[in-house]
Amino acid sequence: MSLAAVLYSTKQERFMLWTQPLRRYFQFSGRASRAEYWQFIAVAVAAYLFAGMLDLGREGLSGTPWLALLVMLGLAIPAYAVTFRRLHDRGVTGWVIGLQWVLNGIYFVVDRMRAGTRGSLIDAPFALINGIDILLTLALAIYIVVQLSRPGDVGDNAYGPPPSDHIVATPSADARRAADRVSELERLTKLHRGGVLTDAEFEQQKAASLDRG
Repeated sequence: MSLAAVLYSTKQERFMLWTQPLRRYFQFSGRASRAEYWQFIAVAVAAYLFAGMLDLGREGLSGTPWLALLVMLGLAIPAYAVTFRRLHDRGVTGWVIGLQWVLNGIYFVVDRMRAGTRGSLIDAPFALINGIDILLTLALAIYIVVQLSRPGDVGDNAYGPPPSDHIVATPSADARRAADRVSELERLTKLHRGGVLTDAEFEQQKAASLDRG
């Protein structure tokens, strides 16, 4: 395979990383690269918005967005799975997402308890708890987004080897030699056209370059 073919193949594969979460639909273990994660999120958001536009055209504002709901439900599991794996790539447990749900649950329970006490002195402790809960939820959300956005660990970590797209494809020895021959022939051609090499010298050095290959 030529050097150009290797580089083209690698580039094509990198643009298809968003398909990995669909192939690993229920896989919460292992690691996922930053490119894989954000490509999938971008495609998922685009699919959801497109489905929402179709729903809007069919049902109007008062209708139920069935297509958007189906897309959201269909992509929920792979979205959580790839988020787990992306955090693993950073060496962070995926269950940090569960802490978000715990904080949301605490807020909901406390808010329900406040239903009959709003405006009274008894409401003050509940309001304080909810305020602290909101701050913790926001801080945790920022932490998660930062982790999702940073490069993964180099080499193996506690969650396994790095994703395959972390490894830069290295052209084979034959591909490198072919690329070197092309560069050498281009250099000799320029020298020949510029009058630096005579016809005989050009043919001699060209033959020598091809023999070395």
